[in-house]
Amino acid sequence: MGIMNNLAFIFPGQGSQTTGMGKDLYSNYKIAKTMYQQADDFFNFSLSKISFEGPDELLKKTTFTQPALYVNSCIISSILNEIDIFPKVVAGHSIGELSALFSAGSITFEEGLKIVKKRSEVMDHAGLKKPGTMAAIIGASLEELNIICNQEEIVVAANFNSKEQIVISGTIMGVKNAVKTGKKLGLKRIFPLKVSGAFHSPLMNEAQSNLKKTIDKIKFENAKIPVFQNYHSKPVSNSSELKENFIKQLTNSVLWYQSINNIIQNDINTFLEIGPSNVLQRLNRRINKNTVNFSVSNTNEINNIKNEL
Repeated sequence: MGIMNNLAFIFPGQGSQTTGMGKDLYSNYKIAKTMYQQADDFFNFSLSKISFEGPDELLKKTTFTQPALYVNSCIISSILNEIDIFPKVVAGHSIGELSALFSAGSITFEEGLKIVKKRSEVMDHAGLKKPGTMAAIIGASLEELNIICNQEEIVVAANFNSKEQIVISGTIMGVKNAVKTGKKLGLKRIFPLKVSGAFHSPLMNEAQSNLKKTIDKIKFENAKIPVFQNYHSKPVSNSSELKENFIKQLTNSVLWYQSINNIIQNDINTFLEIGPSNVLQRLNRRINKNTVNFSVSNTNEINNIKNEL
């Protein structure tokens, strides 16, 4: 197969983790076993055991979730490459962008482990030091969104998942008041999310500075294929720009539906979600009903995808 001109790999972020993720891959693919063992050796805990057995409460913690998703997505991407399936472009939602950088050849798996360890730790620490939260809003116009975010305390639009679904982020009181404002505007579907911090907001400024210190020591290569980055939703291959935008992502909005639309404008309409869920696949159908979407998380789906593409 080789590079498929109409195919994008997309990588999910926090919230898509599931207990049991990667377990059958570990049993069936040598590369999966090798990469999980490499990750277990790197961290001072058994990432494979937490991924395979949980418990859910542990896997939901940022310091475990982000590494688990990164490793799982990198393994699936590597297996697909082994069976000669390569994308034309890649994109990842939040932490998923790190897996996209690996898939595009900009970072090695080992370098990604260093980055995800630091990113998860500094974000978790920021959530404890400056407590914040997030909330999902369904069906708000941009004008309504501006009114909702106009609070005395910090509230910003963090994730543009689709035109209908936007996630806000900020201080606990700020988001609480924003939810009240949304309900006063008549929005029926606006609800708090169970997260450990105000991700993709100014409350992550210190986390961003600390992450930058680690990433500055790591060499990024020019990507072999374009990465549509969260920060501005455009394709990037230059190593310096990839690095800079990945750091900026921590305090800026995830422009997801804009990224998907830009990929479609590049004559690519087949999307393969690489990870343990199909959350991005569902979003894609809302963004553009003409997209062709698959998700790959286990051995059966890998075997099936060879026939589907």
